[in-house]
Amino acid sequence: MACKTTPTTCPSTYEACDPLDDCSMDDVSRHELYISELFARTESINRQLTGASDGAIKIAFTADAGEANDNQALLGARFTAEDPHIALFGGDNNYETGSHLTIENNWSAFSDQVNKGIAFPALGNHDLDTGDGINQTNKFTYISGNKRYYHIYDDNASMDIYVLNSGVNTSLSMVEPDGNTVGSVQYNWFLNEVANSFGMFKMVMFHHPFVSGVTNGAADNRVVSAMDWSFEGFGIDLILNGHTHTSQHLNTRGVDIIDASSAVKGRRAMSNSGTIYGSDAAATELVWAYAGPGATGDRLYVTIDVVGRALIVSFKRTDTGVTVYSFPIIKS
Repeated sequence: MACKTTPTTCPSTYEACDPLDDCSMDDVSRHELYISELFARTESINRQLTGASDGAIKIAFTADAGEANDNQALLGARFTAEDPHIALFGGDNNYETGSHLTIENNWSAFSDQVNKGIAFPALGNHDLDTGDGINQTNKFTYISGNKRYYHIYDDNASMDIYVLNSGVNTSLSMVEPDGNTVGSVQYNWFLNEVANSFGMFKMVMFHHPFVSGVTNGAADNRVVSAMDWSFEGFGIDLILNGHTHTSQHLNTRGVDIIDASSAVKGRRAMSNSGTIYGSDAAATELVWAYAGPGATGDRLYVTIDVVGRALIVSFKRTDTGVTVYSFPIIKS
């Protein structure tokens, strides 16, 4: 956001505002002010709507985190400390091949969320390398349906999350039996679910992005263009992806997209030229990408707070829990 010359104060009534316009403050302080004021305003709105002050939902999100190592242990401890209502895992949850021999060890750092029944995973290419993801779907007995793609929602109709299967394994073979293209069985299931959903906010999670700002010498293998289902036409507010081993925020045709897949595996390089790869790159803006020091500071996870009429998306460091970047999605 542009820094203005005259500071302003957010109005108490619900409307769009920009408290990040005090040029005397550094970027981190402006973001902290932004989020604190946004929380205060949306919490007030939430009390007016529900008559309670505890109606917020916290979601923790990561991707490509399925390797038991020190980085994963740190991330698991951070997830436990966050104490989310829902923990989302964007695929590649069981390196390297989705084997039954490794799945328990690779999920052990997140046993708190699994035991509470709040861990909800998408299938990544590594998960699909064995039995088309059967070891993951067998593990999560509390998830309904075929467990390859499914729908999460809350009773207060504040949000709907659609977990989809991008369906491609590491050899780039399509292994999702219900397809991943517009008009497929999976697509038609999604079409029906959205038509019968009443959540204020709608989110979609799947492993392979259809657009990305990553470049690592094999950029074409980092995107699956078939997953561009024109989500803006379904009222989707936020898309959650993985696979690229980066932390980035994009916007495609008015829909925000986040990738938080650098917490456990090594971070890949982002395009220095701002080049976007994948479906409809011309209509995509790379809003933000984290280019940390190449060590611990690169390892980020995401929290999503559903507070009244706002989603607050925050990228946080796994070593400190400190927010390095955040943005809101606000319903008028």
